[in-house]
Amino acid sequence: MAPLRRLRLRIEYPTARGPQRPRGDRLLTKALLNPRAAAAWGIPTPVSAGKGTASAWPQGTMIRLEIEDEGIYEITPEDLAERGIDPSGIDPRSFHLYNNGGQPLDEDPTESRDATLRENAILVTGEEDGSFDAGDRILFFGRSVNTWKPNVPPGEYRHTMNVFTRANVYWLLIPDDGSPGRRMTSLETDLPTTFTTDRARSRLFVERDAIIYDRSSTPGSGKRWYAAELFAGSSYNVSFDAELPVAGESPTLWVRSRKLDGFPEAVVSLNGVPVDTFSLTNSLISIDVQPGLLRNGSNDFSFRLLSGHGFFDWFEINYLRTLETSKGRMDFDGLPGDGVAEVTLRGLENPWIFDVEAFDDVRYTRQVPFRIESQVTHPRRIIAVEDGNFLHPTAWRVEGIGGPEYPEGLRAEGLRADYIYITHEDFYDAAEELAAYVRQRDGVDVLVVKTDDIYKEFAWGLFDPTAIRDFLMYATQTWDPPPTVCLLVGDGDYDYRNIISSADRNWVPPYEHLGECRDDWFAEFGEDPELIMGRLPVQSSRELGIYTDKLIEYEMNPDYSPWRSRVVLVADDEWIDTGPTLIDKQHMRDAETISRFLPRYLNQKKIYLGPYPTSFDPVTGERRKPEANRDLIESINRGALLINYQGHGNAHVWAHESVFLDSRDKSLVDSGRRLPIYVAATCSWGYFDRPANEAFPEQLLVASGGAIGVIAATRNTSGAGNFNFVLGLYENLFNREERYTLGETLFFSKQTHGQGLNQFYHCLAEPMMSPALPPLDASLTVVEPDSLTALAEATVAGRVLEPNGESVPDFDGEALLTVYDSNDSLQYTFTRPDGSPGNIFNYEMPGGTLFRGLVTTTAGACTTRFIVPRDVQYGSSGGWMQLYVFNEETDGIGATRNVPISLSPATLQDDTPPEIEVYFDQRTWRDGDFTTNQPLLIVDLFDSSGINLTGEIGHSIRATIDGEHEVILTDDFIYQRDSMNRGSAEKRIYDLAPGRHRLEVWAWDNVNNFARKEVSFSVAESESEVVLKDILNWPNPFTDRTRFTFVGLGIREVVVKIFTPSGRLVRELGPVAIPSDGFAYDIPGLEWDGRDRFGADVANGVYLYKLIAYGASGRSHETLGKLMRIR
Repeated sequence: MAPLRRLRLRIEYPTARGPQRPRGDRLLTKALLNPRAAAAWGIPTPVSAGKGTASAWPQGTMIRLEIEDEGIYEITPEDLAERGIDPSGIDPRSFHLYNNGGQPLDEDPTESRDATLRENAILVTGEEDGSFDAGDRILFFGRSVNTWKPNVPPGEYRHTMNVFTRANVYWLLIPDDGSPGRRMTSLETDLPTTFTTDRARSRLFVERDAIIYDRSSTPGSGKRWYAAELFAGSSYNVSFDAELPVAGESPTLWVRSRKLDGFPEAVVSLNGVPVDTFSLTNSLISIDVQPGLLRNGSNDFSFRLLSGHGFFDWFEINYLRTLETSKGRMDFDGLPGDGVAEVTLRGLENPWIFDVEAFDDVRYTRQVPFRIESQVTHPRRIIAVEDGNFLHPTAWRVEGIGGPEYPEGLRAEGLRADYIYITHEDFYDAAEELAAYVRQRDGVDVLVVKTDDIYKEFAWGLFDPTAIRDFLMYATQTWDPPPTVCLLVGDGDYDYRNIISSADRNWVPPYEHLGECRDDWFAEFGEDPELIMGRLPVQSSRELGIYTDKLIEYEMNPDYSPWRSRVVLVADDEWIDTGPTLIDKQHMRDAETISRFLPRYLNQKKIYLGPYPTSFDPVTGERRKPEANRDLIESINRGALLINYQGHGNAHVWAHESVFLDSRDKSLVDSGRRLPIYVAATCSWGYFDRPANEAFPEQLLVASGGAIGVIAATRNTSGAGNFNFVLGLYENLFNREERYTLGETLFFSKQTHGQGLNQFYHCLAEPMMSPALPPLDASLTVVEPDSLTALAEATVAGRVLEPNGESVPDFDGEALLTVYDSNDSLQYTFTRPDGSPGNIFNYEMPGGTLFRGLVTTTAGACTTRFIVPRDVQYGSSGGWMQLYVFNEETDGIGATRNVPISLSPATLQDDTPPEIEVYFDQRTWRDGDFTTNQPLLIVDLFDSSGINLTGEIGHSIRATIDGEHEVILTDDFIYQRDSMNRGSAEKRIYDLAPGRHRLEVWAWDNVNNFARKEVSFSVAESESEVVLKDILNWPNPFTDRTRFTFVGLGIREVVVKIFTPSGRLVRELGPVAIPSDGFAYDIPGLEWDGRDRFGADVANGVYLYKLIAYGASGRSHETLGKLMRIR
């Protein structure tokens, strides 16, 4: 039987029945083979209590109370009055108190959780008379978020810490309907006494988090904190108080630590006496302490590492104590026997005694001694306190439910939205401005939700990231139709409790687990994300406003120019800090494969680090690639649709050679309106969740000329995974028929390439933004001749098309035609770890440019001519042409590949070199003038045979400053519209030193005739210097009008005063504001019509004038002149 080589299957799905829920049509279309049928398969998920059924928020005045220490709290009428609540009209019998335990929500979405606030029993003294007046009070048990968990192990307690917050939240309700609240009951029993005691067990713990460490590969991550990192010979020491331990009893000490390297050993000492020596095993150690070692009062605990490397975490101590105190309060739990105990307390005057074992059902008594049922295996926690020792909430405020867009709360019936923006109160107004734009752009409902409102309804007021996931799950399962997009608007970090830094407010916290930080987790209600997620990690409303303005400008006022057809591919080399490696040669190979995968109509700039010259940092000795860095910054600032990086990196830098470093390059990045999308296939470049430390993408997003969007990973990734992920990403990004948004691109890519470490990639952008990929297509043909011949004239025709190939006859605008020589085939030899030559890497770099010029496009068609330069690859067949078409409303792109080039050149007689004109900032500049220290260099070229743009060695358009600093202008030259012999190159020059300079410009024509032009210019000594020269009025003499002109620098305002020869003021012109660059020549408004201050014509004759220029620093410069009027 022959094996099957091909199998065709036909799968038929039954016709969909029942109502179809439009669960994001594009999501279904992309994700499923049968989206039409699948649309009706959605079975409404039963919403359990754990998933948040609509709960009735209590009606009335709700007072939010925050507490930190565990104990009995007191609220008096005076407390209410101080906070603006009149207690005189309140029936205290109607007080209700709510709290749900103060513990983190379960991170498993399938586990149940409270769906409503849980009412706690309270004690209200003096409520019997129906008035809350002097002497009355509310007493309640305030459970700390750091408390004791019972029966872990059975008969014991183990302390628990809330990793998200230090404060528990209680809600005091004064109900509208006056309904009675829940009250404490008596803890006394009617059963006969079994035994008497004045002893009980007491316990304490010391856990002082200072260092986060969950995974060795990502130490700044997760939720595991430790008190100290220790090395051999170092120790952690802390003092604690114990009250009246029974001398003959043996306390139990519990110690948790963690080993890091090897097999470390530690010794634990109490009051200077070693009590145990053990090997760290990452488990909990139980130590029996000899009787008498634990002292009444202050005690010293020491954890000393004898060898190795590890962390100390915490310790607990459990001891038998005498029930006596002088502190006004006593806490204890395990009584020494089963049955009914009569418990005697000493040192407390008329105490209040509370059984707080059930935090919401506290019982109390005032009997001393008191009787209580006791069971050794199920101890009960008791707090006894005398008057004057009650605790008070640390924060109070009256709060209602709901927000501006959801006045009845987030569980209100009928609430729905297509997009959900989750933000902090600090950014709410700025987030609404972004949402208003997106509503108009996409025609969708956008709901802006405050994090505090989410915590209130889904975590009962506690700061807890899981509440965000629970809210999104509730919305997805109950709204009809459900939302499809969630944008987290605000920065967040792993330091939930501000242990390391209080510099920020953790506005929108991330999800942290072990070495993970994944915003997709908020949309994972089963196995896979169900929402398109994005984040804008801003730290102020100003930053959010900057991004919003950039986005609106990017989408609504686009810069239609060739940058929208350019991509920049950056690839790391095989070198790391310790030398070359075998595995790291994959980065350039992967980039080259990606280059071949990208659409053929794109113009690619390749910056592969390997071939670039290497230098060494003079201070650190580290490898550097300065020319690669310069090429990258220049490519970014020219504008590019996409910047892609493959290689090593971290939150602040690309490559060990620091080819892109935030501290150095942030100020140099300025692409204006030509904002790129960055895709960084590297480790941790998107590490936004570090406190008091911004990753480079965070900085670029809020820089005026930085980035419009970033796709980057928050944690370590792998080279192979990055490569596959990027291929999947670009398959979606460059789908011109579907035109996926940036968030959709990432969402769909993760469905096929989101496994493993690729799950850490985030969309740091407004996720439904559309990349600036031209929507229209274009076609090109060589009309005459059918191949390109050096030194011969070629004619090229182009058409504007819809993506489906149909013509666009109503398109009028411009086109940029760029013609390229065949690609250059190059080789790079990798270096082996031992320093010897390794494998050869074959790659292609774009060939020289044969022509780049603007062409008029009419009725969807264009035709142009150009002369092919002498410097071509004769006989090759890899030439190609790119046509970028644009007008004020849209743009398009197309390319033709495999254009043949003739074996021999044509004959062209031309011995005349190109004509060169040089200017700075504007074409009114003259040789010898001043300029700024960052001027725009303008070079105009003309030659009847055209200008050589191939960039061949020795034939580049280039400029040198003072014979040293070279500026290549070849890639910046563009022919004027419909011209094949006249054009310009413009490039900004940075950081020119003050003083006089000499500039030389070289250019070649297509026949390789050479020309050189030299000019001189001066840079002002400082930015505050005011320069004024070449003051003229023209015409002079004048009849009706004369205009004042000058050359100036550092000027912000100009005034002209006109006088008679005797010094009488005739007229004052201005003040006239000068553009922000401070460079001025011919300014509108400095024109005199020959009239005086009162509007009367002045007589013929000679007049004097004074031109005064004011600088930003307050300095000024004056010049006198003469003019004559003749009528």
